[in-house]
Amino acid sequence: MTDRIPLLSAAFSTELDEPTRETVARLRRHARFAAGALGLGRETPGHYLDAAGVNVLRTLQNALTRPIDDILADAWKRYEPFRKYCDKQRYPAGSVSQERLLEHTVEIAARPSVAVLLADIKVADLEFDVSVALRIDGGTLTIQDAKIMSMRPGDCSVSGKIELEGITLVERKSSKLEVPGEIRFGNGIPIKRTADEEVLVAAQSS
Repeated sequence: MTDRIPLLSAAFSTELDEPTRETVARLRRHARFAAGALGLGRETPGHYLDAAGVNVLRTLQNALTRPIDDILADAWKRYEPFRKYCDKQRYPAGSVSQERLLEHTVEIAARPSVAVLLADIKVADLEFDVSVALRIDGGTLTIQDAKIMSMRPGDCSVSGKIELEGITLVERKSSKLEVPGEIRFGNGIPIKRTADEEVLVAAQSS
C-alpha cells in the first residue's frame, strides 16, 4: 500500500510532463523571457527557445516537490477543534481517537523561481505563482498522544493554476486525484497548542 499521496506537482503532471506547444508559446511571449533571449545580443533559433521553455516548465515541476499530505497535516495541526486532543486528562497517554473529517477544501500557494538558460547562459529568473485547491470529501483521522497518526481519506479532487506575472500558463480544472486508502504520518504530526495554552502547560509542569 502506498503511504503517501502525490507531490504538489501532481496537480499539473500532465501539463508539465509534456508541455503543449501553446503553453511553451505563452511562456516565450512573456516579456521577461523574450527580453532575456534578446539580451544574448544575437538571434536565437526558435527551436532553442522552445527547448528552453520546456526545460523551464519541467524544472518548475521539480520545484513543486512538497507532498500534499504534508501540506494537509500542516493545516490540520493548527485547526482549533483538534486542540482538545492536547488535554491529557481527557485523552490520556496511549488512548486512540478517531476524528471524522467533514467535506472541506485546502488552498495551497507557492512561489517557485526558475532560471532561464540559453546557450548555458542565465538570461532571466522567472517567479511563478502556483495556486492549488484540494477538495476532500470527508475521511477519518487517527489521533494518539496529541498527534495525527494517519488518515483514511474520502474522495479527493484537485484544481490549480500556474501564473507568471498575471499571465496564466497552465490551468487544471477540478478533477479526481488518486490517493491511497490510508496515509500514515510516521511518528505523527503534533497538534499545535495556542501560545496561551503553551504557557499554561509550562506553568503546570513547573
